[in-house]
Amino acid sequence: MPRITNVEELFFPVETQPIFTRPAGSHLGMEIPISNRMAILNGRTNEVLGVVSKDYRLVTNREACDYARKCAQAVFEDTTEDEWEIFAVDAPPSATYCHVDLRHRTGKLDFGYVMVGTREDVPDNYGPYIRVTNSYNAQRALRFTIGCYRKVCANGMTAPGDIISFSFAHTRDKIQSDITFVVDHDRVRKMQQEFKAAFDGLRRYEFARKHGRKLVQTILAIRRPRNAIEEESNFNAFQSDWFRLEGYIDSLYGKYADRLGDNAYSALQAATELASHPLENLCLRKDKNTLQRLAGEWMVDFQRQCAEQAFDLSEYLGRSTHTHETLATSGRVLA
Repeated sequence: MPRITNVEELFFPVETQPIFTRPAGSHLGMEIPISNRMAILNGRTNEVLGVVSKDYRLVTNREACDYARKCAQAVFEDTTEDEWEIFAVDAPPSATYCHVDLRHRTGKLDFGYVMVGTREDVPDNYGPYIRVTNSYNAQRALRFTIGCYRKVCANGMTAPGDIISFSFAHTRDKIQSDITFVVDHDRVRKMQQEFKAAFDGLRRYEFARKHGRKLVQTILAIRRPRNAIEEESNFNAFQSDWFRLEGYIDSLYGKYADRLGDNAYSALQAATELASHPLENLCLRKDKNTLQRLAGEWMVDFQRQCAEQAFDLSEYLGRSTHTHETLATSGRVLA
């Protein structure tokens, strides 16, 4: 089903309601309140978004976005809160949780990386973003992360590691009326150089065109599901979607490789485009947040591995599991 991408669709009123139960065989009006639980309701549709404990601290999506602006100002101290704007939104149709990205209105925080394509004098411009995650079903903690996006297309990835240390569950003893953000400013100052160094290492690692699609799949931990493996039975929807996904990834990588060369930087660009704009596909179950986090973690991990003298790409691609995938969830939550 289509995902929510308009932030106004997330700014609906929410409210808490008590929960009652009725003993078996009892008459109408004999409801017993469940004292330690309550329901979170969408005030626009009256749909139940989640059942939470009585100590749950409800943070609305609008409040979460306000907190994100405060977070952005804490991370980039020479900016103001009103200079940060919402530019990307991702949430399931139920709106039980969401990821909202904020970027700076100007280019003062941008950094350029010189491309290796036909116009080396033209930099690939990147800008930072702050992502806030919020939920109404207690499945995801209120969380703030930092990443970078390619400005020409808004393809992004989450920076690996903890730069912003605030991340708490929605309980009254954890989230107060105001939040103090603890930021590793040394990491923030080094972030641009770390990204540039990683980009350069990936650009220098070249390989044959035939490995491109497989490397993109490796970056995003995309594997062929069992029910998409060809058997003697009739061709099914999973098999059809798998071939469609492989063809799309192959063309996506080719688009970047034609301009930037057959190298790991082109594979990263293809992976971040797919991560930022996931296809509706039975064989692609991870959401945008997970895919972008995988891309950021892979960038650091692969840069280190490919620099080793004994590194073999064919062996790397042949592995059935990948270290960076363990840090991300295994699939899309369809709630």
